[in-house]
Amino acid sequence: MKSSSRFIVALSVLFILLFVIEYNTEEPIDWTPGFGKTEKKPYGSYLLFELLPELFKDQKIETIRYSITEQLNEELFSKDLKVNYIFIGQEISWNEYETVSLLNFVNNGNNVFIASTRFSDTLLNSLGLKQEYLNNSKYYSYKDSLFQFNFCTNLQSIDSGYTIRNDYDQVNSYFDSIQDYKKSLATDGLHRCVLTEVAWGDGKIILCSMPFIFTNYYMLKPATLDFVVKTLTRFPAQKVWWDEHYKNKENEDTAFRFILRKKGLRWAYYLGLSGLVLFVVFMGKRRQRVIPMLDPMRNASLEFAETVGQVYFEKGDHLDIAHKKIKYFAEYIRTNYFINVTYEIKRSREEFLKHLSEKSGKSEGEIKMLYSYITYLENAASITEKELIYLNTLIETFKATTQPK
Repeated sequence: MKSSSRFIVALSVLFILLFVIEYNTEEPIDWTPGFGKTEKKPYGSYLLFELLPELFKDQKIETIRYSITEQLNEELFSKDLKVNYIFIGQEISWNEYETVSLLNFVNNGNNVFIASTRFSDTLLNSLGLKQEYLNNSKYYSYKDSLFQFNFCTNLQSIDSGYTIRNDYDQVNSYFDSIQDYKKSLATDGLHRCVLTEVAWGDGKIILCSMPFIFTNYYMLKPATLDFVVKTLTRFPAQKVWWDEHYKNKENEDTAFRFILRKKGLRWAYYLGLSGLVLFVVFMGKRRQRVIPMLDPMRNASLEFAETVGQVYFEKGDHLDIAHKKIKYFAEYIRTNYFINVTYEIKRSREEFLKHLSEKSGKSEGEIKMLYSYITYLENAASITEKELIYLNTLIETFKATTQPK
């Protein structure tokens, strides 16, 4: 079996083993706050969102994923439409523009419900409310395991009241300055308001400092479910907008965050990444011997010419070499000076010498001496080595001291 096949088999077996282990391992409960409508963990809001059609019968429930200013754009939102706008999150805060848009929305006859442990100062100042924190109170200790509260005496309530756990800062503040157009709906044992209603124009706003009471964990408890139902049914039966934009940013889902949050998917991701690293380390090595570098082919024309010339020279046929040099010299003149030597000499030797003198810049005397020697060699029966060398000297001198025109 090839090494690559063994690697794939080993990795597959490892995947199967991890799958079996994860399949038989009970997933721990996720207690982190989320408040999302699809989250089924204890502190998600899946059950409440599913209950809304029962609380507001025959009304459309719409999920909003835009900011307040985007959602309440005058060009998109009809003022004739009456809406209950619900915000639930651990910390919901708005800037001045969002607050003004929301209050104008309520003033036109719509209703808003906000449950959060912390509210923006711009909203509280506009409503004339103050938010006081329980950890600043001498009557409160975070060591207490339960926080008890109940509806005010003028509202329908239960004798035993309601309770909520204290972890995750589930209740850490209350509302002060409840007077005039503001109404206290629910308080703790020391009459500190945790649920208030504010009339604003033709609509109203309900604020609750206990957002966790609206999560799955408490919706499964009959007592706290009773509190949720009585609180939300203070709104009329009309269209509901459920906010998903202002949830906790750290709990917003992305594909990568979802994978890392699920233990099985997280381990699968780590295993796949480790397998890829191992593959690169072990399988990415060179799989064949190094191919040797070959020197590129050289241009051997010069060496060939030297070899041929050496053979001719050693053969001793100097006259044949002279004839070839004369022939190549005639080709040089034709190529560089555009003069056909054979044709012009036959027509008029004097005209040829004059023409070549004008083209090359050499005197007619020098050219006449060169071609007189060439004529001598063309008519000779044999020549010596010195005569051949002299011919070569005359030709090379002519080439070196002239420039084609």
